[in-house]
Amino acid sequence: MTGRAGRRGIDIEGHAVVLWTPDVEPAEVAGLASTRTFPLKSSFAPSYNMTINLVNQMGPEQAHQLLERSFAQYQADRSVVGLVRGVERGEKMLDEIAAELGWNRRAQSDREPAILDYARLRAQISERERAQSRASRLQRRQAAGDALTALRRGDIINITQGRHGGLAVVLEAAVDGDDPRPLVLTENRWAGRISAADYSGAAAPLGSMSLPKRVEHRQPRVRRDLASALRSAAAGVVVPSRRRSRGGRDDEPDIDPELASLRDAMRKHSVHRLADREAKVRVGERYLRVERDNEQIRKKVSAATNSLARTFDRILGLLTERGFVAPDEEGGGQPRVTADGRLLARIYSESDLLVAECLRKGTWKGLAPAELAAVLSAVVFESRGSEGPTPAHAVEMPTAKVRRALVETRRMSGQLRADENRHRITPTREPDEGFVAAIYRWATTGDLAAALAASDVTGAGTPLSAGDFVRWCRQVLDLLDQVRNAGPEAGLRTAAKRAIDDIRRGVVAVDGG
Repeated sequence: MTGRAGRRGIDIEGHAVVLWTPDVEPAEVAGLASTRTFPLKSSFAPSYNMTINLVNQMGPEQAHQLLERSFAQYQADRSVVGLVRGVERGEKMLDEIAAELGWNRRAQSDREPAILDYARLRAQISERERAQSRASRLQRRQAAGDALTALRRGDIINITQGRHGGLAVVLEAAVDGDDPRPLVLTENRWAGRISAADYSGAAAPLGSMSLPKRVEHRQPRVRRDLASALRSAAAGVVVPSRRRSRGGRDDEPDIDPELASLRDAMRKHSVHRLADREAKVRVGERYLRVERDNEQIRKKVSAATNSLARTFDRILGLLTERGFVAPDEEGGGQPRVTADGRLLARIYSESDLLVAECLRKGTWKGLAPAELAAVLSAVVFESRGSEGPTPAHAVEMPTAKVRRALVETRRMSGQLRADENRHRITPTREPDEGFVAAIYRWATTGDLAAALAASDVTGAGTPLSAGDFVRWCRQVLDLLDQVRNAGPEAGLRTAAKRAIDDIRRGVVAVDGG
């Protein structure tokens, strides 16, 4: 793998060097160099450090322009080319339908024809009716569920819906829950569980009857005898008739005032009295349908375009809220970077804002060199696999100070992630204590075997390989060096420098500089 070979707009060509290895054929390397089929996809996204530096160096407006010219934004914009064409087709269709209505929507955008106003009014009525119907169904379902839950053993009920209509006796009460289903036996000898689709509960139980302590409802003889007893118990009971609405539903719901007002406005509308009203309304409804589809496509386009600038604005909002950025005191409207912001500008890490928060609040103050390295490792280390960070309880903390510092670091991480979710920013990953014991052991003893054994935090006999151990040590060294340069407190900077010396030795120092 090679990195960037040459700089776009500056160099006209670049050179990449592939080191020879015995297991790679030169022809394979030549094939890779000559191919043009590998897709290039940008993973560029604004970070806290980048945002604070952009604000400090050029201000938000120029930063927006820079982000809009980035390759990542170009790819995002290119992905919606088809959607934009869909919008253009929709606009053309709207012009054609408007012409059918005798309306020039471009020149007379502020004078919409009456037929469209009428069609919108009818659409509002339809939507309101659907909403009321959904609410009524929900209420009926809730009432039926409550009625089923209230039934007790021996109650006689009248099933008015479904295939098993008629009188029935409850053999077993329903278990209270989202879908109560009592066990019943009907007068036609059917035994089974009923739901809200069978029993609306509009009428109270008709009465009750005594049942044996144990009812073997699966036996035909028992069902026959119980059905006969049910008919006898229900003899003389008047089954109430139930008023049905025109739609076949019980008790038509009351019309809400807003719906009544909309219907009244529709009847009084000038279009309502036209002889060819329905033909014109169909054209108007077609216009509204295309208009609605176009608006949905526009929202998709908006979600993709300017996405980097929106992310930048959200990050800037969070940084302002946390005091890393403040409005211009002279009233110019341009935000300014605070002293805490300048601290963040010097932290280059995947968890840059968490590191800056811990530094400015003194979370890591007073730690010994090896303790500081152990705590910083939780910010950079990432366990392999998809199970997430190593659980804190699975790690044996080397000292009480390390434990306290990590608890506070985790607390700050939780607060930060909550704020990120509120601002709709991708959350910073959680600290991972899986390398704490290993780096502490290495910094204090320099014993590689002991450090690797300490990296097996699960006790499953799977410690880190020597290569992975060295790689994570260098990640910690990089962050220690940043703390040494940016730390707000002299004792912390001194501890970071000594930790660097304690870690950069043996295999970690080889080719490590």
